[in-house]
Amino acid sequence: MEEETLEAPRFGRNSLKRRHSWRRDKSLQFSPHSSMEGIRELDEYQRDHPNWSHGNPFTGTLQKTLAGSVERRGKALHSGKVSTVRLCPERASRGRYFDFRSNSIPASVEFAQVSPLCTTLCKDGFRVRTVEHLLSALEAAGVDNCRIEIEDFDAQEHDVEIPIFDGSAREWVAAVEEVGLKVATDPEGKNVEKMAPHVNEPVYAYRNDSFLAAFPSEVVRITYGINFPQAPVIGCQWFSTPPLDNLVYSMHIALSRTFCIYEEVSSNVPPFVF
Repeated sequence: MEEETLEAPRFGRNSLKRRHSWRRDKSLQFSPHSSMEGIRELDEYQRDHPNWSHGNPFTGTLQKTLAGSVERRGKALHSGKVSTVRLCPERASRGRYFDFRSNSIPASVEFAQVSPLCTTLCKDGFRVRTVEHLLSALEAAGVDNCRIEIEDFDAQEHDVEIPIFDGSAREWVAAVEEVGLKVATDPEGKNVEKMAPHVNEPVYAYRNDSFLAAFPSEVVRITYGINFPQAPVIGCQWFSTPPLDNLVYSMHIALSRTFCIYEEVSSNVPPFVF
């Protein structure tokens, strides 16, 4: 079957084809009290197991992968070590996974491990840390299937970390744009439709004063609020997207950089970072 090569997602400002209208609701005030009130209002919707719809999980969209391989190399945030990451095309329905020391670590929440100041995936004693920016960029660009090869220079280590670059997802967005996308096929050369769960009712999760809620919708919209009074340069901010696509992501989300409060991380982050 002839492979269909798709145009790479356009991520630069010059690719802007339309203007989105943005609304900042100044009546939204974020504080420890208001967020807890929001949680209480959601109490009636809490479920131990979210009600996902499996009756018609098909999206009408074919699964995609990268049209070629692309490589990036850089220094990690927590360890300071240099690692090389190679993003490679993969067959349909294989999903996104890390290939480290010939071990396959799926990019799935089932393999998430508690770790400070980063997201870590672990399987059979092998760990890949600080995966959040890379996986965010792949999801936003529509890369459903990808083999992520990662290596460093210490053959004895069972722990490796993704490069931090400038603290944002911008470098990974550029990497995907560099090679573009194509329709992924199964071993028989057939196209496979993408599937996704559907939220039938409001569900949420919370811890301390943070919460995340999902509501039924025909389109994906994201609203995010933070409040860091101890960091005036960050302060209280709210951000809402129109229906999410890779253009919105690349211009307004991917450029967001990791920040930290010195007093909270000085004992966990190595001195070279500062």
